[in-house]
Amino acid sequence: MTEGDYGVAVPYTAVDADMSAEGNKLKFTFKKGKNGPVILEKEYTPSGNRVELEFSSAESALFPAGAYVYSLDWYVHDSFLSCLIENAQLRVGDKA
Repeated sequence: MTEGDYGVAVPYTAVDADMSAEGNKLKFTFKKGKNGPVILEKEYTPSGNRVELEFSSAESALFPAGAYVYSLDWYVHDSFLSCLIENAQLRVGDKA
């Protein structure tokens, strides 16, 4: 990450022995509340059993202090395979 950016480490347990296989993609969706509007969607290619989300300063500005939810979906070759995390709580504190 670069100075001024914020990040969140989100551990997950891979349900497939080789999540880093070609074509695998993880998509995070962040919302303000379970039924709220989508604030941000980010896609990553997994490696190992950890994904570190990196937010630019502009993306971080979308998240003032407060409560949010996020979901994590698994895609293979752009086809939805499974929802790994659904509506998990995320609290953002005041930024320094």
